Amino acid sequence: MSDSITITSMENVSLDVWTIGLTYFQAFYGIPSIFLMLFFFFFFAFGKRYIGPFYRIVQLDLLVNILCYLNTWLIMRLEKIPIGIPFLKVLEHYLPGLQTFSRFLANYFMHFQFLTAAFMSVHRIIMMKKRNTTKLFWRKMLVGFTFFAVIYGILPNLVLYHGFVTKIELVGGTLSRIKNDALFKKGANITAVFAFFYFLILAFLGSYSIFTVRKLKKMNAVVSITKTLTKVAYTYCFLYVGILSWTVFTAIDSYVDWFPKIIKENNTVILGFFSDLMTLSLPYILLRLDGNVKRDFFNKSNGIKKVIVIDIS
Repeated sequence: MSDSITITSMENVSLDVWTIGLTYFQAFYGIPSIFLMLFFFFFFAFGKRYIGPFYRIVQLDLLVNILCYLNTWLIMRLEKIPIGIPFLKVLEHYLPGLQTFSRFLANYFMHFQFLTAAFMSVHRIIMMKKRNTTKLFWRKMLVGFTFFAVIYGILPNLVLYHGFVTKIELVGGTLSRIKNDALFKKGANITAVFAFFYFLILAFLGSYSIFTVRKLKKMNAVVSITKTLTKVAYTYCFLYVGILSWTVFTAIDSYVDWFPKIIKENNTVILGFFSDLMTLSLPYILLRLDGNVKRDFFNKSNGIKKVIVIDIS
């Protein structure tokens, strides 16, 4: 039996003021956040305080999140506003297949973001327990991790989905969404399973980071910079748990039908907010919690202080 295929025109955009307004609101906070993330990416590359391996992991995470956020505009935001459709149509005409590939990237980034969040927490845990690890060790670890993450993010699609769940094409001159219904349901279930296990792993890593800091604090074996960098890691870790939770709940709803109608109708917009919570939050977490960042941005006028640099990041 051939797979059921649903073809839907993307050009019949609903003029729903609520949806359009929320999409513009997401752009209102998203665009400044992207510029802030780009700033931090280059700031950490050249700042003298940020030579430790922790900030190289942060840079990798910032880069992945920037690409992920930009990709969300192609896959779920521009199509919600009338002025976005002509752009998407022209894009499909001159770069056919790009929007289809961007939908694959959405799943790819989910796996990559989990790995970077987990790696950040693992780094902090190891640094608290074994402070004698060298920069060379972490440099090699980061190269190996990046290579693994790039390959791992592709594997679920190649091994489990066996194709694109949704394709974007010009059908008779109309920008259309072509959805393989059976593959779509299968993909949603597989993604929910991954999200559930990622949820458990990150919840464990975040909780274990807190436990380790408190244990070392009682032993007077934790210094301020260790505590603050670890706080950055586990706060970020728990934020990612939020979007994973929504992915799991959405998959469960397809079976038990527990979401109210208003949530079902605005699920894509809500998913956008949960995605932004993870993707755009890191620079604000750094501004709030990272001692080095706060010292550079908020304490410059406090006079000259004697600083003892302990490289444990």
